[in-house]
Amino acid sequence: MNIFKERFAGKTILITGATSGIGEATALRAAAEGANVVKGDLTNENDVVRLIKTAEGKFGDIQLFVNNAGVASDPDRVDEYSTEQWLRIMDINVNAVFYCCREELKHLLKHDKGGAIVNLSSVAGVRAFPSACGYVTSKHAIVGLTKAIAMEYAHKNIRCNSTGPCSSSTPLNINSSLAYGRKLRQLIDAGIDTEEYIDEWMCCGKMQAPMGRDCVADEQAAVILFLLSDDASYITGDQIVVDGGWVVY
Repeated sequence: MNIFKERFAGKTILITGATSGIGEATALRAAAEGANVVKGDLTNENDVVRLIKTAEGKFGDIQLFVNNAGVASDPDRVDEYSTEQWLRIMDINVNAVFYCCREELKHLLKHDKGGAIVNLSSVAGVRAFPSACGYVTSKHAIVGLTKAIAMEYAHKNIRCNSTGPCSSSTPLNINSSLAYGRKLRQLIDAGIDTEEYIDEWMCCGKMQAPMGRDCVADEQAAVILFLLSDDASYITGDQIVVDGGWVVY
């Protein structure tokens, strides 16, 4: 894919969840395009405050942010879903992103130069999947948060958008597939007929996106960086689904 050298020259991009998958690909591509890249894995308010303060001390004004950290959950139906599992996925997928957005907005408002935020949602933020109530709910919440921020801060030239990845070859998706395998083994060990569960999981009849392949992380990174760039200067409040056509059929 094309690298736009110097597109982010002199700019700093703060990226959470940048140690693997889409976050790592975004960090590497941003650096190749001239950005100073600040990486962090954040789960609580104090972590966010410290990271932004440290980055500001080193690079000064930061105008570009990517909130990527997130996890999937075990494939349980709503009636099987534990409170612990629900609180964990909300804390990581929703609360942590909210903490990041709040502190990022404080920083942007202080410097009063505008800026851009990209939050990673999912195709699960625009449709539902069986046995994924926590993940689906959390990713819909990210779309809502993104739209609320876009509405409230557009007059300050602060843009906020989200992306909806699907079928990406990343550790999160690999771990999610393994979780479904573990669920099947648990059902078999418990003497439960798995046919109903398998039929439910495959209710949409989709095994692959219409483009016939999985997405690579760099393709997701390209869209994220486009939304941060000046080329997207009039785009805010949008959810761009990067799914190879998954949601159109």
